[in-house]
Amino acid sequence: MGIVAQLGLGLVIVLCACFPRSLQGHDGLHSRRAFLLDRGAEAKYLRHTRNFSDSLPGETRRVDPLDGLKHYRGGFDIENKHYWASVLFSGIYGYALAVASVLLGLVFLVLLFVRSMKRRDLKFQKMAPSASNSHHSIVSSAALMLLTLLALVFCCLLLVGNKRLHEDANVVKDVLIEAANNATATIYNVTTEMTDITTKLEPFDGNLTTLFSSKARLYFEAVQIQQKVQDNKKMIERTLKEIYITILVTSSVIMLFLIVGLVILIEKTHPFWWWFFPLITVALWLLTVFSWIAFGLSYAAHNVVDDSCTALEEYQQNPYNNTNALGLLLPCVDSKNGNDSVLKIREGMYRVIAQANRNISKLRTTMDGIGDNRVIPHICNPFSGPPHYKLTGQCLEGTVAIGNVPQVLQPFRCSAKDEHECATAEGVQHIPDPIYRTILAYSAAAQTLIDATPSLESLANCSFVVRAFSVIVDGKCRPVRSSIHLLWAAYAGLATTAFLLLILYAIRIYSKLKQSKTQG
Repeated sequence: MGIVAQLGLGLVIVLCACFPRSLQGHDGLHSRRAFLLDRGAEAKYLRHTRNFSDSLPGETRRVDPLDGLKHYRGGFDIENKHYWASVLFSGIYGYALAVASVLLGLVFLVLLFVRSMKRRDLKFQKMAPSASNSHHSIVSSAALMLLTLLALVFCCLLLVGNKRLHEDANVVKDVLIEAANNATATIYNVTTEMTDITTKLEPFDGNLTTLFSSKARLYFEAVQIQQKVQDNKKMIERTLKEIYITILVTSSVIMLFLIVGLVILIEKTHPFWWWFFPLITVALWLLTVFSWIAFGLSYAAHNVVDDSCTALEEYQQNPYNNTNALGLLLPCVDSKNGNDSVLKIREGMYRVIAQANRNISKLRTTMDGIGDNRVIPHICNPFSGPPHYKLTGQCLEGTVAIGNVPQVLQPFRCSAKDEHECATAEGVQHIPDPIYRTILAYSAAAQTLIDATPSLESLANCSFVVRAFSVIVDGKCRPVRSSIHLLWAAYAGLATTAFLLLILYAIRIYSKLKQSKTQG
C-alpha cells in the first residue's frame, strides 16, 4: 500500500484522534459507530477474541472501488483490503486535483515548447515596459509576493503540526508499550509464583495438572503479547520516523523554492535571475501535485484515525464489544483462555485449602482418640464450591485466616515423625512434623494464589487494555486531533496557494516570452 499504508497504519496505531466529522459525509456519530460495529468486523473479531454482539443498524457512505463503487460494509478492519480501498478512495478529491494539476502543467509545457520553437533565438532580457504593462506587472508581482508569503505561512504550520503530531504520537506509543509491558510482567510474575507453588506442593501432591496447565496457558499468552508488542514497537517507531522526516523534508524543500522564487521577484531587474524562473515554475508544479496528493492522503488518513478513536471510545464503554483491529493495536489475553485459567486456579486454591482442612480433620480424630479436648481450628476457605469457585471472602465461624495458620498450629506441633508417638506422648505437641509441614505448604500456596487473584482477574478481563485506551481517549485524542487537523488544513491551504502561484508564474513566463518576441 506504499506511503498511505505507512501513514494510515501508523496513524491507526499511534494517533487515536480524528479530523472534523463534517467532512466525512457520514450521518454523525451513530453512523460512525454503526460502521465500526458492522458484521464484517464481528466475523473477523470472533476468530481472535470475544464473542461479538449484534452490529448496530445503519450504513456507511464510504465507497469501495474494489467492489463496483458499492458502499463498504466490512467494518473497521485494518487487515481487509476493501477497508483500505474505501479509505483511500475517500481522498479522491485531492487525487483528482493532483491529476488536474498534471494536465494543466502539461498543456502549459506544450504551449511553451511551441512558442520556443517559433522563436529559437529567444532571450530573457530587461524590457522597457509600457505604462499599461507596468501597472499589470505591479499588480501581478504584488499578488505573487502575497501568495508566496501565504504559502510560507502554510509551510511553517506544516512544520509546527508535524512536530506536535510527532510528540503526541510518541506519548501514545509509550502508553501502549508500557501497558503491554506491565501486562507481560504481571503474567510472568504470576507464572513464577505458580512455579514456586508447584515446586513446594509436588512432594505432597503429585497430581498438580490444574496448576501446570494454567501456568502453561498464561505463559503462552505472555509470550504472544510480548512478541506482538515488540513487532508493534518497531513498526510504530519506524512509521513515526518516516512520517516525521517526510513532512519535514518536503516542507523544507517547498520553503526553499518559494524563497528562491521570492528573490527572483525582488531581483527582477537583473536578467540573470529570469533564467531560474522556468526552473522554479516546474519545481512548483511538481510540488503542487505533491501537495494535492498529500491533501488526499491526509483526508483518507483522517478516516482511519477517526475509526480508531471511535473504536477506542466504543471499547472504553463496552470492552466486550470490540473489533479485531484493537487486538492488533494492543493484544490482550484471550478471553476464553484467560477466564478458563482463572477458573482453574480458583478451583486449585479451593482444593488446596480443602486438602489442608482434611489433614486437620484427620488430626482432630487422632486427638479425640487420646482424649485431647483441644480443638485445632480449620482454615478459612474464601472460595465457594463448584462449579464457579468464586472468591467470596466469607469465612465460617471458628475458622482461621490462612495468614494466621502458622501461629495457630505452632503450639500443636510435635517434633516426632511418627503419628502414634505424637498422639500418645505427654505434653501438648500433637501434630506430627510431616503433617504440619504439609498443612503449612498448602496454606502458603493458597495464600500466594489468593494474593495473585486480582492480577489474574485483571489479565482475564483485559483491565490493562481498558486503562491504556482510557488514557489515550481521555488525554491524547484531543491534542492529537488538533495536530492532525493543523496538518490537514496546512496541506489544503498550501496546495491551493501553490496552485494559484503556479498559474501566476505561468502567466508571467508566457508574458515574458511574448515581450521578448515583440522586442525581437
